[in-house]
Amino acid sequence: MILGALLISIAAVLVLAAVIAGAQKELKERRRQHLEKALSEVMSDVKATSHDEATGTLNGLPTRVHVGHDLLTATVTLPEAVLTYEELLGRFGTRYLRGRLTDHGAAVKKDELELSVVNEQQVEDSIATLVSRLEIAAEVLALRDFVPAELLARIPQLHSAVEVDQTLDALTTHFPRAPETRDAFAAAMARYGKDKKLAARAEAFLATAR
Repeated sequence: MILGALLISIAAVLVLAAVIAGAQKELKERRRQHLEKALSEVMSDVKATSHDEATGTLNGLPTRVHVGHDLLTATVTLPEAVLTYEELLGRFGTRYLRGRLTDHGAAVKKDELELSVVNEQQVEDSIATLVSRLEIAAEVLALRDFVPAELLARIPQLHSAVEVDQTLDALTTHFPRAPETRDAFAAAMARYGKDKKLAARAEAFLATAR
């Protein structure tokens, strides 16, 4: 009799645990759908992979969102700029921009902008605050404009035609219309004009850039 009662108790506990697990799973799924719907109002291509993780595109930039206990965090992947945005911020970022990043709870790490806001009771309110603050991404993105001049300035310091060729690759791939790209080819010709491959490439580019 005691054994039977024990088995019944165990079975009841297992059933209760299964019910609780099912309810938790259902709750997480509802929260996942809610998060996806809320983000879809302000982002495109949104996909919530769980109740606290989602990806999408904001202003054309790939963005990951994490819902924590206290903070809602977005991580924006910035377009490749040859040099990392973290380096560009260190070299060319103004005190004003750095102050704005601090005020917004944002940080630049390599080629990503990470920004956190307090997780409000309503996730929609947190998302609205997050999106408004993410406008600062455009200011960080503007640091990319310094890259062509920086790469051009580095050409005289390079030690081989191979290094120069790699720099020209970066310029033509990411900044084909920048005036500094044309100047870089002219500088490469002046220094490594005897390198036939490099000279031919420079002549071809300069001919099309006229």
